[in-house]
Amino acid sequence: MANRPLLFVSYSRADHDAVERVIPLLECLGFECWWDRQQLSGGHDIHAEIEQAMQAALGIVAIWSPAYLRSGDPYTRLEWNYATLRLRKPTAVVLLEPVDAGDLGLTSQHIQIPDTALRHLADPADAAAVVADALLVAGLRPPIEPPRRRRDVDLAARAIDPSYEVLAGLSQAALRDLLERLQRTLAVSPSSTFHCMNAALAWLHAGDARLAATHAQRALSARPDSDVICYLSAVVAAAGLPFIEMSPERISTIWALADRAMQLGYPPPLPSLLQAAIATDFHAKRGLRPPASADQCAARLGDGNLDTGELRRLLSVLRNVAPVFSSRLAAT
Repeated sequence: MANRPLLFVSYSRADHDAVERVIPLLECLGFECWWDRQQLSGGHDIHAEIEQAMQAALGIVAIWSPAYLRSGDPYTRLEWNYATLRLRKPTAVVLLEPVDAGDLGLTSQHIQIPDTALRHLADPADAAAVVADALLVAGLRPPIEPPRRRRDVDLAARAIDPSYEVLAGLSQAALRDLLERLQRTLAVSPSSTFHCMNAALAWLHAGDARLAATHAQRALSARPDSDVICYLSAVVAAAGLPFIEMSPERISTIWALADRAMQLGYPPPLPSLLQAAIATDFHAKRGLRPPASADQCAARLGDGNLDTGELRRLLSVLRNVAPVFSSRLAAT
């Protein structure tokens, strides 16, 4: 193993169990790995040992996850910036969970962030192929040829947003196939936030708002601190009926989820549109007082850019199941 090229593995302490799965994948591709859980020696300067290991490594492998970005672990930030800014070594990103790179405040230009989440792949060959892809993107060619990746991995294991975009273009047969694969995965990993939310969005496209809501609630219960999960849960809750036919409790839930998403950092245009549609309907048709007026909600649209692609994707989910909401958005 001494003759193998050395990779330094940067990860959050919260992910150490998952990293134990990644290390064998890197070793099977022909690399030697340095990671502090095994290599740090007692009684020495930890920072100096880490710096020396990074300097000696051919490249860096950063194991990204929500914990890597948001845990406040000082080592992840220091290791990332030292690798990319100081050493300027090839740095590969292996994604454990879907993440928002903006959470990090790390320098990530010229780094390609993958859209396939490793933690949700059941097949070891697929996982090894995903890791190999990340290395190749960073310019780190594995000494050992990686296994071939199954074609169906692309859609089943993508991060939430890319899957959301792709769903609108699926045929009915492809949508049924995706739902079957998600169902098999959830049978093995029922608490997977990623797959629960993708299943919720897929069931919306399939026209089953009840099953969509069930899966969205499971995702929200697992990750109530995620702005994306809160926003998409609001979208799922808004589907199925025009607002005027919904119970006040359901309307309050949608409103609160949209608020929560924005408080957690989700860009305001789309959650604000959702709230503006609710406020308009309640003011005009029920005479109830919403937490904010439609004008106040609309004013928040200036807080961020309304991406037309996001708007189209949202309409593709809600069209024909929430006519009032769809018409309000189309008018906007």
